[in-house]
Amino acid sequence: MFNLSKKNLFTGIFLISFIALVSAYFIEYILGHQPCNLCVYERIPYFLAILIVLINYKYNKLEKYLILSLAIIFLIATILSLYHLGIEQGFIQESLLCDLEKGANILDKDEILLNKIKEKDLVLAIPSSGLHSNGYSLVRHIIKKKKIDLKKNSFLKKELLVPTKIYVMYVLELIKKKYLNACANITGGGLKDNIERIIPDNYCAEINLEKIKTLKIFRWLKSQGVSDQEMLKTFNCGVGFCLIVKRSNYKKVIRLFPKKYKPYVIGKITKNSEKVKLSGKVIW
Repeated sequence: MFNLSKKNLFTGIFLISFIALVSAYFIEYILGHQPCNLCVYERIPYFLAILIVLINYKYNKLEKYLILSLAIIFLIATILSLYHLGIEQGFIQESLLCDLEKGANILDKDEILLNKIKEKDLVLAIPSSGLHSNGYSLVRHIIKKKKIDLKKNSFLKKELLVPTKIYVMYVLELIKKKYLNACANITGGGLKDNIERIIPDNYCAEINLEKIKTLKIFRWLKSQGVSDQEMLKTFNCGVGFCLIVKRSNYKKVIRLFPKKYKPYVIGKITKNSEKVKLSGKVIW
C-alpha cells in the first residue's frame, strides 16, 4: 500500500509542478513564444520549494542527485526567462548578453561556398512548391479588388495553403559531396536580388527567364494584371532555390533530387561587373 506521507505528497506536488513549468518553458522558447511577467515570476517560488524539499526531508543519495539535477535545470530555465524579460523591459542591454544565446560554427576555408564560384559554372533552379510565404500582401490585394470568394474558389484556397518546400537536406548532401559552389534561397526580392548576394565581384550570373518552369498559381497571378517586373520582384515564379555548380557535376547533382524537385539549368556564370543579368521573358 502506498504511504501518503508528508514527504511523498510534497515530492509529488513538486514533480508535477516541475514537469508543467519545464513544459511551458520549452513551449515558450522552442516555439518562439515569449514569457509574460507572471509566467516568469511564478517560477521563483517553485525553485525555492525545491530547496525546501532538499533541506527538510531525508532522501537517499540517488534521490538527492535526481532532485538536485532537476533543480539546476529549472534554475537555468528561470534565469533565461528573467534574462529575456529584462531585455523586453529594457533593464538589460541586449548587445551585452545576446551573444550568449547565439550558435557558432567553424568552417574550413574550402567549405566557404562564396569563394568557389568560377566562370562557366551552371546556375540551376530547384522548383518551388508554390508561393513560399512571399507576396501574400499583393495576393490579398488582388482577392479584395477582384472580390474573390475563397470559400467558392477551391484552386486558390488550396494554393494559398501549400507549405513552403524546405531544401536543407538536399543542400547539406551537396555540400557533403562537394558538388556545390554556391546557393541562394529565392524569397522576397525574387531571382535577381537573392542571387546577387552570393556572386563575387567581377562575376555575373546570366539568367535566361525563358527557361523558368513556372507554376499554375503564378500564371493565375500574372493573368490578374500583375506586371512581369512586379512578378519577378515579389514572387519566386516557380524557382524556390538556386544552386551554382560545376558543369561536370550537373548530372551528379540532379540524381540526388526526387522528380518533382529535380534542378534544371536556367543560366551560367560569366565574367562581368554586373552581378546578375536577366534575359528573355518568363513564359506564363
